[in-house]
Formats: sequence, C-alpha cells, structure tokens
Amino acid sequence: MPADNLFPGLALPGETPESLLAASEEYFTGALMLPSSGAHKNIVEEVSMAQQVKKERHLSAEWIQRASEELNEKPEKVHDDINTLRSMIVAETNLHVPADDAFLLRFLRARKFNCTKAFHMLQRYYVMKLRCPELFKIPRPSEKKYILEMQAQNMLEDRDGFGRRVYIFRVEKCDAANVSIEDVFRTNVLALEQVVDEPETQIAGLTVVVDMNGFGIQHAKFLSPYYARRTVEVIQIYFHGRGLSSLHAFISPDILPEEYGGKKPRFDNKTWRMALLANEDKLIELETYGYKVDEESS
Repeated sequence: MPADNLFPGLALPGETPESLLAASEEYFTGALMLPSSGAHKNIVEEVSMAQQVKKERHLSAEWIQRASEELNEKPEKVHDDINTLRSMIVAETNLHVPADDAFLLRFLRARKFNCTKAFHMLQRYYVMKLRCPELFKIPRPSEKKYILEMQAQNMLEDRDGFGRRVYIFRVEKCDAANVSIEDVFRTNVLALEQVVDEPETQIAGLTVVVDMNGFGIQHAKFLSPYYARRTVEVIQIYFHGRGLSSLHAFISPDILPEEYGGKKPRFDNKTWRMALLANEDKLIELETYGYKVDEESS
C-alpha cells in the first residue's frame, strides 16, 4: 500500500506518514495531528496535586550534572518546564496521558527541555501508537513468555562506558516457524518501554546489538522491506562483521556476555525476563493512555 494511503486524514500539519512512524526513534532513543475534540476529558485536568508531583527516583550528583550539561536540565527551572508541558497537554482535550512529573520528564529530556518540541514529540508518539497498534501496542509479558524464553533478547544489567543501557537481540534464537515478526517487534518495543522509564536511560540513551549469527532462510521474513525500513528508522546501524574487536571498540568486554568475548557469564535473560513480568501491571497501564477517537469519526 502506498505510504500516503496508510493513514488518510490523520496527519499533523507538515507531517508525513513516514515521519510519524519515524517518531518511534525519538521516543525510544531519546536522541528519543489529531484534531482536538471536546468529547473526551483530559486526565491531566482531573489528577490531584499529589499525583502531579510524583517524583522519579533519586539521581546521583553526577547524573544531575550530566543532565544539566547535555540536556539543559536546570533544577531551578524543571518544575516550571513540567507545568508548561502539562498545560499544553491539558489543551489537547482528546489526549489522555499520565500526568506525573516523572512521565513528562521523559519527553522534556528527549527534547532538551524545549517544551514545544517535547509536546510535539509526545503527540507524534501517541498518534503512531494509535495508527500502528500491530507494531507498537505493548503486549503483556506473561502472554509473550514463550518469546522471552527463547533467549533471543536481553537487556544487560550493566551500562556501557557512556552510561547507556545495552540491548542484545539474537536472530538465531528466534523460532521463525512459530513466532510472527509482529510479535518479535512488539516484544522489542516492550523491552524499550521498560527501560525508557529509567531516568539514567533518558539521559544517556540505549545501544542495541543485533547478532546475525546463524541467520538462515527461515529468518528472511524478519528482514522484509517494511520491517527493515522500520528498523533503520529506529536505530543507527554499525556493521561489525565477525570480529569482536570492532564491537569491543563500542562496548567494553567488561559488561558483555562470554559469547561476545566478554567477562560476564554466558547469555541468560532470566533476570531481565523476571523484571518484565514483575512490572507487567505498570507496562499494561501504559496502554490505557493515548488519543481517544470517537467511533463515528474513526
């Protein structure tokens, strides 16, 4: 289907369907328009002050300084910036989002505390989720245990030398005969939604290692033009070949599993998998938010 027919009548002014899909890069990497309708009341108007000032967990002095230097996050202005963004959301009457400070800080940090850009990114993120649920609807971890237990994915416990989280995806471990590409894509989205909740990750970002070892004809569907394009839009790609020295130039072996020439034990995602399952209620709650569209206009 031509790109201009994917989502007719739902584009932001000056936006294209391609740029709306590419908005996923902004949200998940932190590098990450529906017309307003009075039919739905914005949740921001109804939350209590206690909910609004819900704080994220404490950041060390080093991380606070880094956020100030790299993201223009000034402690004396943060409260005002959050309230400015919250006011913009209130005016978008058909948009239902978490109203607490910690959630809004995700978008402010991703846009270096430019409130207008942060708001536009938030809009694009929720428009994308509305239009492409087959890709971006968060699945229940408990319903995708069979995928998680394939040991194809893992979020490493340690951060790299730049403070980034490291996510490894092993194509060889994907049971292509029994797992759809949509489920694999959405499970990766689930992993990213979990980690983007961390203030340190909002500040430093995420790096992804895609291990193509063992790639066979059965995995070809994972590289269809559509999904290959989505992947290229979401991440920057470096080809390291078969040698590990190139990989180690980006990620220290001190934090890598043994299979990748690292000093950590062999690849095992049990700790991360259990963390996803323990956080299921919070992750699924995220699916209750977004744009509310009247049935007769959808």
